[in-house]
Amino acid sequence: MAFIPPLYSKFGKSYSDLLKKKFEYKHSLTHKDKVENLEVETGLYASDSGPVGKVKVLSTHGFGEGELNLETDGSVLEVKGKHNKLSPGLSVQLTANGVRQSAQVLAEYRRENMAGHIQVDGSVDDTKVHSSVVLGHEGFAAGASATYRVQTSQLEDYNAGFEYQAQACTTTVQTKDKASVLSASYHRVLPNRNPALKTFFGVGVDVNLHAPLYGLTIAGEHQLSKDLSVKATANTKGTVAAFVEHRLDNPQIKASFSAQWSLAKKTSTPDRFGVGVTVGEV
Repeated sequence: MAFIPPLYSKFGKSYSDLLKKKFEYKHSLTHKDKVENLEVETGLYASDSGPVGKVKVLSTHGFGEGELNLETDGSVLEVKGKHNKLSPGLSVQLTANGVRQSAQVLAEYRRENMAGHIQVDGSVDDTKVHSSVVLGHEGFAAGASATYRVQTSQLEDYNAGFEYQAQACTTTVQTKDKASVLSASYHRVLPNRNPALKTFFGVGVDVNLHAPLYGLTIAGEHQLSKDLSVKATANTKGTVAAFVEHRLDNPQIKASFSAQWSLAKKTSTPDRFGVGVTVGEV
């Protein structure tokens, strides 16, 4: 079977999702509804300035998809359009941000043994061009990325890395911040007695190449049942986070709880926490 490598921006994604995805440190109530090719998400969450409403509309068609994101406090006003039928392996996305008064054009290409992208971010007084290329073969992928700022005619960022994907594990090594930090991660799907349930484990190490600074992070997610899952992360900075998610079938409700602690404070009170309830297509 032909191997299609990931985009460079997706290197280490499985591990990154384990660290970040679902950890929402805010109180929210959300409703989701799906009708054929239309998905509508409306919600209300608490912010420092008071309640904020949010709307997300996603429409999918044979040629691609369109998306609208809006928040009532004026912090988000975004429209996206994506076309993935221009050519095999090629997708083009246009994003307009009304708050930042900016626009983005993103082209991604993925075919056998090769992947790449070019992205142009433009605003009133700033333009950046991001690009990457990845070559792959039989689960192994190697690539590089760069960011060029037009106004200053400078290469703002550049990095390189490689990733190996096996059936149940992914290993990634890449640089960050102008190749000043070396980051390595390992993500594995652990065996579970119940094949319908999943258990994930990940570990990551960041090494500052210009100073003797190291950081270690471990994370795990375990499905206790088809309706209940738990997640936790911890790092050498003394930060611990936990997440619990529970689903009900009738009515369809998903309830989640996230919390984060700083061990240096030596208190059981979390630094941040959030409770979320989602009703509808969960």
